[in-house]
This record gives sequence, C-alpha cells and structure tokens, in this order.
Amino acid sequence: MLNLAAPYFKSKGIELHILSFGKELGEYAEILRRSGYKIHHIPFKSSLGHFIKVYKFFKKNKFDAIHMHSEGAFFWYTLAIRLATSVNIIRTVHSVFTYKGYLKLRRILQRFIARKIFKVRFVSIGQSVKTVEKKILLNSTIIVPNWINLSRFDPLKDDWEKIEAREHLDVPKDALIITSVGSITKTKNHKDILTAMPEILAKNKRIFYLNIGDGPMLDELKAYTQQLNISSHVKFAGQMENVRQALVATDIYIMPSRYEGLGISLIEAMACGLPSVVYNVYGLKDLIVDKVNGFIVEEKPSSLAGAVIKLAENQHLRGEMGENARKMILENYDMKRSLDKLLKLYNVKPSNSKEMVLNS
Repeated sequence: MLNLAAPYFKSKGIELHILSFGKELGEYAEILRRSGYKIHHIPFKSSLGHFIKVYKFFKKNKFDAIHMHSEGAFFWYTLAIRLATSVNIIRTVHSVFTYKGYLKLRRILQRFIARKIFKVRFVSIGQSVKTVEKKILLNSTIIVPNWINLSRFDPLKDDWEKIEAREHLDVPKDALIITSVGSITKTKNHKDILTAMPEILAKNKRIFYLNIGDGPMLDELKAYTQQLNISSHVKFAGQMENVRQALVATDIYIMPSRYEGLGISLIEAMACGLPSVVYNVYGLKDLIVDKVNGFIVEEKPSSLAGAVIKLAENQHLRGEMGENARKMILENYDMKRSLDKLLKLYNVKPSNSKEMVLNS
C-alpha cells in the first residue's frame, strides 16, 4: 500500500519518510526506497533508552505530520513524539482488538489520553475496526479504507487467460476451482475448507481447492488433507508474487477467517470479479453483501460446503455475483479517495511538506 501511494503523495509535493522499529529492515526496505521513501531504523528495545532515541529523532527531524501504524508500544511512542513536537499525529488501527480484563482497561485509558491530551487522530481501515474500537475500547475513529492496485487486479480477459493460468499452476483445466489466499495460520482457518471438501465432493466431483500461501500450519494441513483422502482435489501452491494469476484461474473465492481488520486478499479477489464465500466475522462482513456479491455463512464447515455447492451449480449466479463484487470495490476502495482523506487529516500544505510514516 505504501509503495502504491508513493507516486500520488510525491505528485502533491510530499516528502516521505519511514521509521522502522524492526530488528532488521526486511526485504521491502529497498522497494520502498526505490519508490521514494527515506528509510530510518531504530531497532526496538524494551528500555527507556529506546524511547529516548525516538524522542531525539523527532526533535532533530522537523516533520509536518506523523502517521503511526503500530499497536505495540503505541502509547509510549506517542508520548516520546509529543514531547518532541507539536505536529499532527495520525494513528491507523489495522485490526480488531477485542481486548479483555486489565489489558482492555489499559488500552482504553491509553487511547483516551492519546486522543484527548496528545491530540492524536485515530483512523480505522474499515467498519469492523471502527465498530470494535468504539464498542470495546470507547475510541472514536474515522474510516479511511485500505486500497489495492485496481489496475493490477482486474477480471479475466478471456477463456484463454484462464486456461494459461491453470497450465502455469498445474491444476486441472476442467475443474471448478475454489481458492484461498493468505498466511496458513489458525486465524485464517483454512482447515475448515478442508473439512468441508468431502461434503462438497460428494455433490460435485469437479471441485478442486487451490491454497495460495505459506505459514506455520502448512504441514498440519497437508497431513489433514491426506487423512481426509482428498489429496487429488487439493493443491498447496505456496507463496505467489503474481496473485492475480491464481485468481483468474479461480471460479469461487473462499475465506473462512476467524476475523480480519479488512480482508485485503478478499478485496483483490472481488476486484477480479469473483464471487466469494466468507464467514460472518469482523472484516469480511464489511465487504460481502449476502446473496448479492457472495455468501456470508455461519462459522462451520457444513455452511461453507452448502454455499460452495450452490455457486458450483449455478454459473449465472457466479457471474452476477462476480460483477457485483467488482462494482463494489471500484465504488468504495479507490486509492486516490483514501489518500485525499489522509491529506486532509495531515492538515499540511502539500508543496514541500514532510510526512513521517511510522511503522513497527
């Protein structure tokens, strides 16, 4: 997202900086440098000395606006920054934080102080995040949606493109392919898809499941696939740089996450004109209108199976929902619209101004 935003910000005369707190800069640092960001690095340490370094950094560098993205140690970073400068601080909340007990009370107090005393403006990436921030953490936020490259994620051009994509992925050409994209973790909950597959296959032997991603549960899922005796109908393709290629090979997108802040991979699939089946959870129900651009179902494998079977049996419905999905993304997740909202929050004159994007 930062990479995509760079040209538009630069066209407005914004000078872009990123401050990283990771142990190492990581693989995207050079990509962001080439996009025009100046990269700074203060490796995180749980010590007073670390926050003094952050204070000195902002005291020395005169920025016009500071945009924070980290949840961890957010309050202490805000304190260090506010002691150093009086410029606008924007904080984007990227996930649904359903804290409980003492941690919940602490986060409520920290957000209150940040908002009322430090004058931080809070941003949510979607309606679910806004709802949770208000309901659980008593925090008022403004929605500025995340964005994708809409010129990169576009619908299938013709049947040959689908055939070529399937040949490249080495998946059956005549199958009806359901696909998921994302890290293979408990939160993404891919196991429910595998659990649903025997029921799906009992109704339609053409169904094939394509999993795009990697993660700590990969070996467990592969073993579970063998246990269910469905290996001939499943492929774990690993990470892909060109995700669109997998999406244009796909007929139905499926995402049974336990929760999301805002499902970016779902937005990409919808932008490619795919109908989707998702669970009725935070971050997914923001995007899918049930029976309009996909199905929202109960959080159980049998519900996934039922929705997939309905779509598999009705090509017209798949096409209609896919068109509605694409339309919804074009109308609501335009990058320029979101960046213009951010520029208003920064409240700086575009020409020759400096913005700091603060990442953990």
